Amino acid sequence: MKRLLFFILFLSGCVSNQKQLGEKLDVAAARLAHLPSYKELQCEVRVDFAETVKSAWQKRLPKNGRYSPPGGGKQIFKTLDSQVYDWRITPYRCRVTAKRSGPLPDDVKIVLADTEKKLDSVLCIWLQSFYADSPLRGWRKSEGSIELAPIPGGIKIIKGFERGLEVYSDGQQVVARMGPGGGSLTGNYEMIGNKLYPQLIEQKVGLQLNRLQDIVYSNQYGREVPSTFWLSLANEEGLPISYFQVHTNACTLR
Repeated sequence: MKRLLFFILFLSGCVSNQKQLGEKLDVAAARLAHLPSYKELQCEVRVDFAETVKSAWQKRLPKNGRYSPPGGGKQIFKTLDSQVYDWRITPYRCRVTAKRSGPLPDDVKIVLADTEKKLDSVLCIWLQSFYADSPLRGWRKSEGSIELAPIPGGIKIIKGFERGLEVYSDGQQVVARMGPGGGSLTGNYEMIGNKLYPQLIEQKVGLQLNRLQDIVYSNQYGREVPSTFWLSLANEEGLPISYFQVHTNACTLR
């Protein structure tokens, strides 16, 4: 009888603890709930490459006459500097496409394809996860099939082996653990006005660290829209080095 009573009390304590952790997560979710409260945001995007990146590309591109137009490498980036991309996001979807006005030299196409790929990751995975949508929206949908655990300064949502979300300081930092070999993606938020918006997003895979940083926002239609930010990618030592700066303009929000 004593063992049964102990088991009931123990089970009741576990349920109570899970409830308390869930309530704390609800507080964090409420602080980030403004992020997906829109239908669609569309902006034009342009990038400025760091000089070290331009030099690295010029060394990598084929040297034969099929590639470089008159002016060589400088002409490549003169063309790319004026390239405009269309960025369209909703809380559920994201798309980045280059606006192409006509035929391009092969070397420009090579860099352009790589740039589109990087922008797709930055805008449609990183910012999609932490800016266009709340990482905690709908977390209770899987309640019952997930486990909550306290961690120093926060709460962990366990979704599987080395998979889950870690939420710190009532939503000011959210870390997504991507599973074995997948690394992590971290969003750090700061208060702008009276709402939280991401100021730094970091991707860590092994010893490689990539960052979206130096985000500058402009208030448009009552929402903070990122107007400029830097993408920094890991060098040979794994440290983030400036790759390109992203500029947005001509944004519309509904």
